[in-house]
Amino acid sequence: MSDLVEELSSGGEIVELGCGEGALIGGVDPTTYGAYQGFDISAVAVQHAQERALEAGLDGCRFSVGELADWPGASGLSLVVIEECLYYLEPAAQRRLLERCFDSLMPDGRVLVAVHSKIRHAATLGICREVGEVDRELDDGERVILVLARRSRGDDRDAPPEVNRRCS
Repeated sequence: MSDLVEELSSGGEIVELGCGEGALIGGVDPTTYGAYQGFDISAVAVQHAQERALEAGLDGCRFSVGELADWPGASGLSLVVIEECLYYLEPAAQRRLLERCFDSLMPDGRVLVAVHSKIRHAATLGICREVGEVDRELDDGERVILVLARRSRGDDRDAPPEVNRRCS
């Protein structure tokens, strides 16, 4: 997953929704992004993430506590990462959050959504495919990672995405 984040960040700003204790950003080469914002519901997890970032000398990292559905959005982001948490929201809230994510991106920015079970979280994956354009789909048989682009007007929603059978 770190390799994918490094590839997609394009030297810009990353927001990770549901950052937990900051494990992801701790594994990403800091020269591949300009800034990082972690957002999580758990104040304890955010505190641990801040400590982890300080210990690793990651100066461009900020962390905030809040409800996933209440993330206010941002502007000019290269990448929004939503790993293992989007499915905690009701479907309408998932759509609103994804739309807010796309509104926060630079024109070539991406949203990365990961779920541990394509069967258990099929509805969430369906919403992702409806709201965004699937740029890439990584599937190891159970875990699925979608790389989503902003959908343009008139997109063919039935076009098949590129599918790789192995998650990185």
